[in-house]
Amino acid sequence: MGEQPDDFLSKRTKRAILVLVLVCLGIIYLPRTVSYFFPSEEEPWTKEQIEALESLPDEAAKPSFSETKKSTAKTSKFKVPSRAFKAEDYQKSDWMALGLSEKQAAVVLKFSKYGFKSEADLDRIAVIPDALKKLIRDSIIYKSANGQMSESELVLKDEEKAMSQQIELNRATKEQLMSLKGIGGYYADLILDYREKLGGFHSAEQLLEIKRFDKERYEGIKNLIEVDASVIRPINVNLANVSKLKNHPYINYNAANSIVKMREARGAYTDIDQLLESVLIDKEMLEKLKPYVSL
Repeated sequence: MGEQPDDFLSKRTKRAILVLVLVCLGIIYLPRTVSYFFPSEEEPWTKEQIEALESLPDEAAKPSFSETKKSTAKTSKFKVPSRAFKAEDYQKSDWMALGLSEKQAAVVLKFSKYGFKSEADLDRIAVIPDALKKLIRDSIIYKSANGQMSESELVLKDEEKAMSQQIELNRATKEQLMSLKGIGGYYADLILDYREKLGGFHSAEQLLEIKRFDKERYEGIKNLIEVDASVIRPINVNLANVSKLKNHPYINYNAANSIVKMREARGAYTDIDQLLESVLIDKEMLEKLKPYVSL
């Protein structure tokens, strides 16, 4: 009798293959199972929304349904308007700045070109996500039906009047600085501290030299502030010692020491440009220093 042939695969190997097959099947069918039991909760498009899209003359301006629904799901990208506004004055770029896509903004323009008389007008624009409506609802200036200025228009007028009264940076109090957009107690203290160290501002752009004071914050207030450079307190380079000079933000210890040493060697400075004789002071640095030094 011949020998019985051994099984090609052992029982252990067969079990391993079976487990592998089951895992693969699970990976393949798991997404389908999840989508079956947990369907998408996307809201269907309203008749008005579809009609607004279809009325656009340029096909390239029409958003796809899926594209717009995806954008409305991302509520974190929407922004609060920087100030109150009239819907009829907003351009496509303004709506896009609030977080809408170019295609969504094109739809909104068709609804807003005559302005809004009430919040109901805003609510009728289905292409604007609810998350954005909540952010802009209180910023819209609604038109009065009887031709008189509405309450929101009167508020805007008062705001514009207040904005026209500029704050002088070298005399401003902490409270006045805090009234500026984006300037709370923290930044007001930084401005006052830097003003003291400088001896006064000669340009509003010097605010950008303050640590953590970014350009966006500066752009938001630059039209609301002015600078009177006549109140700057300059340092007399013929009298100041090294300690006083080095405390100025534009002068380090080495430059201060050089200024004093050259003064001692010549007796006294007769022209501010003589500071250029120091190898530590170049023309760019001297131009920054000129508003802050005297003879």
